[in-house]
Amino acid sequence: MQSEMMALQRRMLASMGAAVVEDFYDVIKRPCNSIQELEELCKRLEEDTTYKKKMILYLSSLGGTNTGDCIRRIMRKLETNQLWSMYSMKGRKGKRFVKDLAICRMIFKAQKRCDKNANSCEVEDSIRTSPW
Repeated sequence: MQSEMMALQRRMLASMGAAVVEDFYDVIKRPCNSIQELEELCKRLEEDTTYKKKMILYLSSLGGTNTGDCIRRIMRKLETNQLWSMYSMKGRKGKRFVKDLAICRMIFKAQKRCDKNANSCEVEDSIRTSPW
């Protein structure tokens, strides 16, 4: 079943214009568990444009039935619930800012590829209210 899903995902990516998909699943092996891992991921996204493009393609391929579902799927792939609990969209209650992270921009871009009709407010609300 999993191999069928991966094959379907590869076909979808190829149709979206992903020229190189053989190492596509190496984009993110597991969710980030620590702030340090997340910072390293954000740094890599800012410095490596090829990696950034692969990340956007991968995250957008996760899909979902609506904006909120897509955002939750993306967020589960990126970080653990424990790490997400240290962040809020605007840094309220003494938490760290999500909005300033490079990964946040990737979430927005990936969601826009999934659903071209979703607006920024809808995506931001989904991030803010997601029960990671």
